[in-house]
Amino acid sequence: MRQELETKRLQCEVVLPAEASRKGAELLSIGAAAQQREQGIAAAETTRAMSQALATAGPDAREMFVLSQLDSLVAQVAQKVQGITVEQVQVIDPGDGKALPALAGSFPAIVSSVFASLKDLTGVDVQSMLTPPGPSSAGGVR
Repeated sequence: MRQELETKRLQCEVVLPAEASRKGAELLSIGAAAQQREQGIAAAETTRAMSQALATAGPDAREMFVLSQLDSLVAQVAQKVQGITVEQVQVIDPGDGKALPALAGSFPAIVSSVFASLKDLTGVDVQSMLTPPGPSSAGGVR
């Protein structure tokens, strides 16, 4: 009877809690694996959808993709130049009044330079894509 009682006590105090702990850990790992699996499936579906969209878009797909990522690209460029500060600029004009307009004109030139860098990096000419067609073009937005 003591042996049976001791067996039941060990069963209650050691075996059952260990089995419950093992089962809990197993269920947690199944849940974690399911989450990772679903994230992988979602990433694969996103990649497939993007691939289909780019294939459907035809020859302009690359440019469309870069334009869709333009915010991110510009943010990265802006982050690189964020630490640059100009405390003071001295403009010396020889008397013809062209120095100040030249300084003001340098700001759009900076944007143009950023677009040129994007063209060098990606092969996509963002500046020409944002330029409206002239009277000599066939019309439409590129």
